[in-house]
Amino acid sequence: MSFLSKSRRKEDAAEKLHHSSPNSSQRRSERNERSFKGFHTSITSIFKDQSSTRVDCCSISCCGIFQYDYNRYLLHNARPPTWKNRFIQHVCIPIVIFCLAGAAAVHISDPTINTILCTTLLFISIFWIIGGCLQSTYKRVSLRRAFLKKKRYGPPSDSEPSFDDMDLDQTNREMYCSHFVCGCYPTDFSKEESDDDLLENGSDKGDLCACLSRAFAAACCGKFCSLQLQFFGACALAQEGREINSIIPLERRRFDYITFQPFVAYFNQIRTLRLEKNGKLWDHYAALSKLSRILLKTLGSVIVLLLVVAGVFSPQRFQWGNMVVFLATLLQAFLVLYFVHWYWNRFDISLDAVIKYFACGFAITTTTAIFFELAESISLQILAKTIMKLLPLEVENDGYGAGFDVSFFDFSPHNMYTADSAGDYKRAFSKQYPWISVIFLFISAYCIAAMVEEMCKYFGFKMIDHPDFMSEHELQKAASHGIPQWDEDEDRFEMGGGMECGSGLEGINSEEYESYDTDDAPPQQSLQSAAKDQPPSSLACTSVQLSDAPPRTNESIASSITVAMVSVALGFACCENLIYIFVYNDSSLSMEVSVLITRSLFPVHPLCAAIQSIGVCKQQLENNKSIGLGRILLPAILLHGSYDFAIMLLNLLATLNTNDDDDDDASGAIIYSILSLGLMVAFVMAGIWYYIWQSYKQVQRLQQLNISRNFVGVRA
Repeated sequence: MSFLSKSRRKEDAAEKLHHSSPNSSQRRSERNERSFKGFHTSITSIFKDQSSTRVDCCSISCCGIFQYDYNRYLLHNARPPTWKNRFIQHVCIPIVIFCLAGAAAVHISDPTINTILCTTLLFISIFWIIGGCLQSTYKRVSLRRAFLKKKRYGPPSDSEPSFDDMDLDQTNREMYCSHFVCGCYPTDFSKEESDDDLLENGSDKGDLCACLSRAFAAACCGKFCSLQLQFFGACALAQEGREINSIIPLERRRFDYITFQPFVAYFNQIRTLRLEKNGKLWDHYAALSKLSRILLKTLGSVIVLLLVVAGVFSPQRFQWGNMVVFLATLLQAFLVLYFVHWYWNRFDISLDAVIKYFACGFAITTTTAIFFELAESISLQILAKTIMKLLPLEVENDGYGAGFDVSFFDFSPHNMYTADSAGDYKRAFSKQYPWISVIFLFISAYCIAAMVEEMCKYFGFKMIDHPDFMSEHELQKAASHGIPQWDEDEDRFEMGGGMECGSGLEGINSEEYESYDTDDAPPQQSLQSAAKDQPPSSLACTSVQLSDAPPRTNESIASSITVAMVSVALGFACCENLIYIFVYNDSSLSMEVSVLITRSLFPVHPLCAAIQSIGVCKQQLENNKSIGLGRILLPAILLHGSYDFAIMLLNLLATLNTNDDDDDDASGAIIYSILSLGLMVAFVMAGIWYYIWQSYKQVQRLQQLNISRNFVGVRA
């Protein structure tokens, strides 16, 4: 029925185009520019095009801060506020106000003054946070309005119409709805346009993420009331980023996020190290980019701060022993990186790239995975508790209490069905309906834990753009653009002081904008051509001459991809280990050490990332077009999900077979622990064998490709 429905839609679309007016091609050309409220892609097109994966990922992570700064930089040639200023404004000031309220509550004896002052400070803290959110929304809406205005009317001029007379293809209210914390944005395409897209593309299929994106867009009221729910402006930022990327040439977008340092400003030193086979650690540190140096300094600052906390304040939950465990957790990840990168592949991928990928996995991938796991866990909790309420259940009270507790089920992956959290009601339900419990375990293991975490690690790899994965031709084009010379006055950045090389849209004149109305080419192509042919501005920029570099084999690029993905996974695993040790575990120091040792001996995350790299190399280096996101992630999801499911299932069996008055509980617990350990070893060894087998076959294929063609760069 679904296939017939799709075929009928294609036939209907073809018939409409066949009976259309002679200007149907012109109508489609205009639709490409105007049908999505001034954009050439829909606001719901997030993750539907693999070429814009990096933009889509950066729009979701960290509430879209990275993508907003990126869009603003390219549009206005202005760098954002420093992270120090942002940290002070959005973190330090609210915390200080809240601490002042706490101090006032403790030290002021007069109850009236105490209540008034504490309430006032709390409201000030809340209003400060809300005001910051509203200010951010206003800035993002202003950027969206400025971009649509610049696309529609060109740079500011005397003949420009007033704001009330401007036709920006969407209203001011719609702009605010797209960037609000939670807003309803009107659907920006019609049924006829969907049919046109279906006919032109030939199919409405896509990879796994595209299918999930369409399903989520349809679930957010898009199919029912022609409104799309928007959260934190993620979809709007991605839409703006895709539009800007289609206008600004690629060679003018070759720079790091956050610092906006061009690749060619630091990659020459990396090429020289690679050519000379220089293995000195200090020389590799000297070749780091500004962003990597900031990341290392941040790590050092955090370690020093924790040393001060442990040594001076010595809180009960974080003393010197806990500090040693913290350092050991970091050291375990760094030790694996030493062998994976420095010992075996230091000349395949740079230290700079490894630092960036590790930091992305630690900070961005982990927080994104926690957010989506929490959303799925809440949904699964609601479903489980609803089923428990509906099904008849006989419970005998043995001292634990047989009531239905709201916090009874916790479907977070770390303590699913563990004996510590199992109570009388839960044990009774699991004994009377074991298959339902197993089904929920299966969903938790494969969907909540495995699929979410493996997808987040994969997209963490895709988020980073690094010159190590650029071809020689791409590097030469980026070098021809030059390095902008920035004025170090940070106030100038805020005032819109920009890039001397003119990387944005500021230099496109009104005559070039007038060419948008020609019938020879769509407006989007005219705008892109104007940006591509834009001459440098009057301020000079430093030219760059790339140094010589040794030719790179496909095996070297494959090793680079593997090390990069493993670095993301190690960052993710390191942060997750810290969470398991210091957040989920509220036991003694010895328990923290045992958790660290257990998780270090079974490196499932790096192993799954290495398995993913096999599929990425097939797609990127072997040019196997049949490899999509699903085939890249499937082996890793199966290994990760089976590993978690087996452990959860054994925990469930141990819970069901535990009797509080049974003297054999200790021996039974030992048996289940041995079985769990055996399964963990078996799954890890199976994963290692699979990776070695697939890697060996891939190396043979890549050696054949070395004869036929050169490296052309890894696509976004």
